[in-house]
Amino acid sequence: MSLPDSAQLLSIAAVSESLSGQKVRLFGHLVFADVPNSTLALLHSLPHKPGSTNDEEKQRSAQRPAVLVDLRLCLNTEGVIPREVRSLVMVMGTLESCEKPQREIRKWLKRNASLGINTQPGLILEAILLRDAADINLQIMEEALRIRMQFDDSQG
Repeated sequence: MSLPDSAQLLSIAAVSESLSGQKVRLFGHLVFADVPNSTLALLHSLPHKPGSTNDEEKQRSAQRPAVLVDLRLCLNTEGVIPREVRSLVMVMGTLESCEKPQREIRKWLKRNASLGINTQPGLILEAILLRDAADINLQIMEEALRIRMQFDDSQG
């Protein structure tokens, strides 16, 4: 008997269309569309550190990677889905192809273009589990995932 597929722990920046159909686990800041009772949200990673002089880091974070998240099927065992501004969460689900993001998200992205959030076009995370991750240091988590990815790439 084979084991079920486990969700791959990734940084948001590593999400790509090649992962469509796969289970993933992502950590980031959850930002809801400003539509009451919306089940769509954006999960995005860290902005650059204030006062940073690293031009590469500033350029990379000028367009923060983000993923659209659909929370309709989410089993939230902790009660209410957090709606605080920039809640730090762990989201697990399946990445799916999505030809057209829902109209409310497109409008929200246009109005908030100054946030520098860059969504992965054509993908949406169909969340099945959302957990508060306020006790996680996102900067350390993303650095560890980056190092692990470099190691995996070097191993072939």
